[in-house]
Amino acid sequence: MSPDKLGFLKGYPIYADFTDQDLAILEPLAEMKSFGDVEFLFRENDPTDAVYIVRTGAVKIFAKGPDGQDLTVGLAEAGHPLGEAAFVDGGPRTASARTTTRTTIASFPVTSLKDLEGQHPEVAVKLVKILLTFLSERLRETTKRLFAVR
Repeated sequence: MSPDKLGFLKGYPIYADFTDQDLAILEPLAEMKSFGDVEFLFRENDPTDAVYIVRTGAVKIFAKGPDGQDLTVGLAEAGHPLGEAAFVDGGPRTASARTTTRTTIASFPVTSLKDLEGQHPEVAVKLVKILLTFLSERLRETTKRLFAVR
């Protein structure tokens, strides 16, 4: 993979706080993975092993409702992280994630991110801030949809 495999993040304002040096610290932690149409990245209740950022494509995030039907939580497109909720609280996956088209993601193993906290806390804080921002946006959107159903 290219030595600048995380350079795509520079195109998204939410990652603007990352300097070139920050990205150079994160790059060795990232593994680029490619998925075809309709492939699972993870399933609801799986243990958390990684946090992902979509590089290209799209990923549907969904959970099973009480009736067994899929309830769409959101769609993660280029630049969006996935798996941040389970990373933040350490619990199992709260939803499933499945590609809707050919998709490439940057995968960050949780163990590497935990090491990052000790070795480069300033970079870890920036990353966690971004993950929490997306988590908050998803929570707000879900809340709006819940109230719209009433």
